[in-house]
Amino acid sequence: MPDQESVQLNQMLQATKTGEELTGESGSRVGWLLNWLGDNSGLVAPWWSQHRDMELRAFWKDCDYLAGAIYAMVARLTTLPFRVLPYDPTIELHVEQAEEFTKRLLSSTEWYRGWNVGIARFLIDHLTQDNGSFLEVIGYGNPEGPIVGMPLGVVHRDAAKCQRTSDPRYPVIYRMDKGESYKLHHTRVIESSSLPSPDSSMNYVGFCAVSRCLNIARNLLDIMIFEQEKLGSRP
Repeated sequence: MPDQESVQLNQMLQATKTGEELTGESGSRVGWLLNWLGDNSGLVAPWWSQHRDMELRAFWKDCDYLAGAIYAMVARLTTLPFRVLPYDPTIELHVEQAEEFTKRLLSSTEWYRGWNVGIARFLIDHLTQDNGSFLEVIGYGNPEGPIVGMPLGVVHRDAAKCQRTSDPRYPVIYRMDKGESYKLHHTRVIESSSLPSPDSSMNYVGFCAVSRCLNIARNLLDIMIFEQEKLGSRP
């Protein structure tokens, strides 16, 4: 007989949306190109576009100072003890439910790779992407409607494939690798952004930690490259 973890994993897979509708990408490529041509910052496109987030994702990995700081932050936060607290600790049923939720989140997150794996990916996006970070809550019911019953787990969704909307019922559209897209009901998505914009048209796109220190990090990177070239360790 299959073990309980395999059964629950199959349930999670069956509860995800396979994607039936195609949606267009947000924003204008032409508009982004004109903004980029008019900007002299060099390495990273101006705020905000999906292309900028792609460049931020590449930049922090090239800058040792940023990579070390991000690793230290993620490592510190993922080691913090995690548990769900009961709504009323004097009621035994609430305590049992909280223990069940804690056990399920710790084990089933990120397709049973564990809570630390899923939350680490979530935190990296939160620190490095203006678009923010996203988790999909897996559960029963119509994949484009509210969750029915207890959630089965949560899965990280790549911020580069998540499009924010102005619809509070469906705040995110997720684009899969094959190009198909599907809407995420608000009960099926957990999203966050650092320093979200007050501009309502930006749909809570933020200004992440890497963006806030971009010029300083770039200056440190330039100094490091200059010293390497001066010492002959770079061509």
